[in-house]
Amino acid sequence: MKYLSIYAPPYPFFLYSGDALYRPGDSHGHRSQTGVFDILFVEYGCLYMKEDEETYTVKKNEMLLLSPLNTHRAYKRCTEETYFHWLHFNTAAPANISSTLHKSAEPGTIKAHPGCSTENPEIYNIPVHQRMSDEIADKVYGNLRSLETYSINRYQKGAMRTKAPALQKDRLKQQEIFLDILSSIVIHEGNRTGGRIAHTIMQLILSDYARKLTLNDMAEAANCHPVHAIRCFQAEYGTTPGKALITARLNEAEKLLKTTALTCEEISKTVGFSSPYYFNKVFKGQFQMPPLKYRKSVSEKVFDIP
Repeated sequence: MKYLSIYAPPYPFFLYSGDALYRPGDSHGHRSQTGVFDILFVEYGCLYMKEDEETYTVKKNEMLLLSPLNTHRAYKRCTEETYFHWLHFNTAAPANISSTLHKSAEPGTIKAHPGCSTENPEIYNIPVHQRMSDEIADKVYGNLRSLETYSINRYQKGAMRTKAPALQKDRLKQQEIFLDILSSIVIHEGNRTGGRIAHTIMQLILSDYARKLTLNDMAEAANCHPVHAIRCFQAEYGTTPGKALITARLNEAEKLLKTTALTCEEISKTVGFSSPYYFNKVFKGQFQMPPLKYRKSVSEKVFDIP
């Protein structure tokens, strides 16, 4: 799990934003060293993005923050209609992306960060890839629509069109709304509780379930001891991180069984199970039937005409 850590004040500032509607088969363009931070918010569908050598699958209500120094592009074309919002911003104060969840700066650290204007700056951490709750996503999308001045629609001619939002000339109001968006996606320093630890681990599970995740990975993402990670997660969600990881993989496997022609072996590998045998075993335990039988039962329901 990676985070953008921003020292403030001065606070990040809004540049411009827009929305985009992609058809199946469309893909995000190649961008290199843009000089601005770029956040992609997927309202529906899925983007398959790659930044340098790291790949991300950005699904509904997920966001991906891209660095101004790296190269990003699609590693795969969209497989379904995808609608997303994009927002560009920058920072005057120091900001860096790493796997460390930084705490507030200690007194005196300002000497190492001359861009900050106070002796005791705050540090704001934004997960590079995270899933928003439905409530937060709705709020963020509403704010984005009031800011957007550009629109891309691959169903229409022309790569980009301009829009005329009500706030186009009100830069102060734009900045206020932009900071409200950041407040919705940042990990607040004052909320470093057991609930926040559990939430951070759940975000990691939901975004990275397909790779091999260990308890140590989860604890490192939440910046706590593995035992404490389990305790906080159980208190918040009533289950263990390991069981939540299996559930996330099974949910995605169920979707692939319904919507694709992938074999069970391919699905098992795609969602992160160690072997097809283990996938078959846990799927049967969850759905009371093996994957192939489940696929057949779903197909029969879909095409059954009363």
